[in-house]
Amino acid sequence: MSILLDRRRFLAGLAAGVALAPLARAVAQSGDGWEADFAARRAVDPSLMAFDSAPLAGYAPRALTVEGKWPADLRGTLFRNGPARNSVFGRRYHHFFDGDGLIHRYDVGPDGVTHRGRYVETAKFTAENAAGRALESGFGTYVNPPAGPDSMNVANTSVMLDRGRLLALWEGGSAYALDPADLSTQGPVQWSPETAGLPFSAHPVRDRDGSLWNIGIVGYAGKMVVYRIGADGSLLQAALLPMPIRSLAHAFLVTERHLVIPLPPFVHEPDRQAPGRSYFETHAWRPELGTQVLILPKDDLKAPRLVEMPAGFIFHYGNGWETADGTIRFDACWYDDASVVTSGLRDVMRGERDRTSPSRAAIIEIAPGARQATPVLSTIDGEFPTIDPRLTTRRNRFVYTVGAPPGELGIGSMRRIVRHDVETGGVAAFDYGEGVTAEEHLFVPRRGAGGEEAGWLLGSSLDYRQGRTRLAVFDAARLADGPLAIASLPFAMPLGLHGCFAA
Repeated sequence: MSILLDRRRFLAGLAAGVALAPLARAVAQSGDGWEADFAARRAVDPSLMAFDSAPLAGYAPRALTVEGKWPADLRGTLFRNGPARNSVFGRRYHHFFDGDGLIHRYDVGPDGVTHRGRYVETAKFTAENAAGRALESGFGTYVNPPAGPDSMNVANTSVMLDRGRLLALWEGGSAYALDPADLSTQGPVQWSPETAGLPFSAHPVRDRDGSLWNIGIVGYAGKMVVYRIGADGSLLQAALLPMPIRSLAHAFLVTERHLVIPLPPFVHEPDRQAPGRSYFETHAWRPELGTQVLILPKDDLKAPRLVEMPAGFIFHYGNGWETADGTIRFDACWYDDASVVTSGLRDVMRGERDRTSPSRAAIIEIAPGARQATPVLSTIDGEFPTIDPRLTTRRNRFVYTVGAPPGELGIGSMRRIVRHDVETGGVAAFDYGEGVTAEEHLFVPRRGAGGEEAGWLLGSSLDYRQGRTRLAVFDAARLADGPLAIASLPFAMPLGLHGCFAA
């Protein structure tokens, strides 16, 4: 194992950056107007049920009502994660990223589809329930000076299976291990004593040899942790690297020989720290910095190459791969600015709808030795990209996204499922229609069948006209024909983020 960091020195520096100036610990638990504003707008706008809170007890196991014919060879479990407690004892969170994480389990079998849901019992969740009030700040909500990354950990972004346990993942702290059967919380994961408590981001990438790569962004310190974890769960490598800009980087890519880490110019600025400011409020959009792409050789993480692209904001990528001559090619969901973070996902927590810049499907090619690259942008709006997972790090042809119809923007307009042919530019799509917001749809390979389109698209949506959350399955090769089957719950659940499927 190679640990290329001094944890004690690093955490000391991190604590100095996290500890904001002293401020009175007693913070009003309500009265800032957000809870009242949301309630008033929610009363006249049913689509805002997407940002309600789930019951504190979660959701008991329940069979869903199925319309259509579920594929006989699609059997397994879909796990999903997302912020679900959007108000804590009368205090409304100021950003969509702040709610406590709730894990959903959809079981698909010969007897139909069942669902259950349970909150991740993080240290924050447990302490606040015991106290009966909000105690910890979030990404975009200030409550108290944070003691460190895991004091704020809401485990609310993504989920993955790892050697028989389920990991709930967040942006800035430890992964939380869960029992995949009953979703009970086992506790934070320590990959090693040296890396305990360091940020472990929400989108690890499984390499072809079974090892796992991940990053952890520490904007306060201007550093990035790069992890490589063996298929047996042992930490093979952890490197602490300087960041060329203090970017809010959510995800990254892995190719055959490289890690590709785009750094958008939405950056943490230490001089913006002040009493009462959340971590989100210490960031600024600086397009003059451009988007910096950090390319790290897998066999030498300390030999980076930096490539500059025009300014753009990116949350998610479908896949990255390399051609025979070493050209790196990857796709991204590209925003012209960071307004989706600074206003769209913030103001909706108050019940306000903002028209943010759209996320357009983009293809980026970086030639060997190049120091600059320019994305090729489409006119197709898209987010939550997914591919056939068997092709990770290898050349793929299709990317599936969730997007808004042409001419419609903003949170809540994403109701189309789109298949992009990145070789020909062709597009196939299905539109759920007015009154529906689609969530991430995953590609599930068909058992015993080859070919990149041989599989299913499996994903959930919120029908706010009927107040129901639904799970649909599509034939990926015939997406435009619509769902083969839809399984419905008799109630609506808050919108979530990411998931994984276990066959």
